[in-house]
Amino acid sequence: MSVTRYASRFLNALMDSHHIYIRAELWYANALVGPLNVVSGSVSADRNSAVRRTANLTIDPTAITDATLGPKLNPYGSEVKCWRGVRYPDNTVEQYQIFTGRIDSIDKAIDGVSLRCSDRAATVVDARFTSPRTLPYGQNLNDVAKSLIQECFGTPPPGVLYDTATSVLTVSGMTYEQERGDALDAIMGQIGSEWFCTPDGIFHLRALPAVITANTLPVWIVDSGDSGVLVSSGVGIDRQNVANQVVVDGEAVGGPVGAHGYWEDSDSSSVTWVGGAYGKVAAFYSGQAVNSTDAANALAKSLGANSIAKVAQVNVSCVVNPSLNLGDVIRVFQPRLQLDKMYFVQSMEIPLDPESAMTMNLYQTLIASGTSTFAASPLRIPQGATWQPHP
Repeated sequence: MSVTRYASRFLNALMDSHHIYIRAELWYANALVGPLNVVSGSVSADRNSAVRRTANLTIDPTAITDATLGPKLNPYGSEVKCWRGVRYPDNTVEQYQIFTGRIDSIDKAIDGVSLRCSDRAATVVDARFTSPRTLPYGQNLNDVAKSLIQECFGTPPPGVLYDTATSVLTVSGMTYEQERGDALDAIMGQIGSEWFCTPDGIFHLRALPAVITANTLPVWIVDSGDSGVLVSSGVGIDRQNVANQVVVDGEAVGGPVGAHGYWEDSDSSSVTWVGGAYGKVAAFYSGQAVNSTDAANALAKSLGANSIAKVAQVNVSCVVNPSLNLGDVIRVFQPRLQLDKMYFVQSMEIPLDPESAMTMNLYQTLIASGTSTFAASPLRIPQGATWQPHP
């Protein structure tokens, strides 16, 4: 008997036995070439990488000799798009796109053709500057980032969405040598944001996800129990790259002394309190567009929140939910581990077969509490949900 807990038919279906649906297509020059028959594979996603999504697919070997697919089945401009979803008992399908990106390599064999693919951010990373690039003066950092992304593509270029607005402008002397990806990291880093490509092939400029607002709701609950979607879980504890002090310095170029900002974990109840047993671990950041004390302090606080969010991390194996994206907030409930917290998705792997589970690495979400302290986000349920997880 199916369980109804969400307003979403799709999320309800995941809590019961269901038929999966997989679709893949080959594209070239923004035009559909034809469908691909996927035999097996997976899509991996990781916020730590500029190229966030990669796909490893094995397709039917008959594609090699297909008169339409064969000539375009190569790593010289062809793209793969992939979806996973659910086929309902009434034979309707609800699907979510989980990948758009170029083919990097092809291995042909009698039993299948293996494709290794990377999302569109790989095209941006590969488009290195052939000579030092000096950014135009007085332009909005989001606008500059958009230009640096779109000029890597033909017409029409992919869209770039400003998920988080900024009023910070470029200053004189902002010059980058060769690496376009590093330049984008630096530009976005100066406003506490990140750039990335989503599974639909659209680029986004978005604030770092550790701190959520009082209105943020999880999009899904990963819970144990008879109708739960949790297969297994484990709590990870690692102090690597967890800083409890952040120093931000503005790099003055031909102007006044640069701005200075500072944040420290001043919460005496926190395991990373600067006055506690954890010790003092400092991280440093500099940026030319950081030109005020307020901006520097705000950036230091944002970077600090994302650093200590790693303290409470959990790895889960669960029913595949292809609608999830990196940075999405979910709630994990596992009473045996005394676990009931809100997390954001740091990395995940989505299998393309009906047997394998989805794996995710999650970091704790935080809410601002005072000028420099943070607390765990309150437990919430998705919009339209009518239940709370229980043992």
